[in-house]
Amino acid sequence: MLTFTTDPLTAPLEIMGTPVVELAHTRSNPHADVFVRLCDVDPKGVSRNFAEGLLRLDPTSPLDQVQTCDDRSS
Repeated sequence: MLTFTTDPLTAPLEIMGTPVVELAHTRSNPHADVFVRLCDVDPKGVSRNFAEGLLRLDPTSPLDQVQTCDDRSS
């Protein structure tokens, strides 16, 4: 698991539409999943999810082949 956390925003932010995450990675195991969750953490430390996505990588693809997910139903 890898977590990225930003500094608190200095102004309100309104998000419209579907967030897109572009992630570059390597894998050594043909059976792998990529899961991304975007959260908002309030000043009291309470985290609320606002978007997430899961991509099960195709184990029959070459390990160096780029795979993408365009599932906007999450």
